Amino acid sequence: MSDSRSVDCEFWARREMRRLAGKGAAQLLEIRPKPPYRVLGGVRLPPTGEMSYPHPPWHYHIAVYAGGLVRDEFYPDGIPLHQYRENFEHQDAIDFTLRDA
Repeated sequence: MSDSRSVDCEFWARREMRRLAGKGAAQLLEIRPKPPYRVLGGVRLPPTGEMSYPHPPWHYHIAVYAGGLVRDEFYPDGIPLHQYRENFEHQDAIDFTLRDA
């Protein structure tokens, strides 16, 4: 499948951080493969939840963590972090790191 995002994930996340400003703490969630891996692999995307393999492959992904939920272009209303992690095929080979903008 081709990459179905409409904008760069970091651009989306930073725009969402500005939108959420003043509504409580929000952080960027940086998602990168652990060395020696170079890509994230498959990811389940709504609405079907089937495993997809973006082309070109994702070398990283940036989302927003706020109010106990992770938000990105695919989940703009947010889902719990544990549920979000489960969308990644190789979640044990991926670092999910919270950082301030």
